[in-house]
Amino acid sequence: KATKSERNEESWVVRWAHNIYSKYIIKNPYRQKHFFELLRSLKKEYTFIDTKAILEQLIDSNEKDVYYPDDTHWSHKASEKIFQKTKIH
Repeated sequence: KATKSERNEESWVVRWAHNIYSKYIIKNPYRQKHFFELLRSLKKEYTFIDTKAILEQLIDSNEKDVYYPDDTHWSHKASEKIFQKTKIH
């Protein structure tokens, strides 16, 4: 049986995938999270890779299997697209 801490961590991970798919869920009972929207606006002294924006583009273009169907990890398609869109100097 999962501890309360493990359940909270699992819930947090699920919400990230949910956050990207949430606009497609009819009668969505969960609040939209705005972490990336807030993070985008902050001054940064590091390279910021906006994975949410990249993955939303994939999903909005009807790409299937952006996440694995049985958990909340990115699939190889998502990883490849993030790598393609990322410019590391």
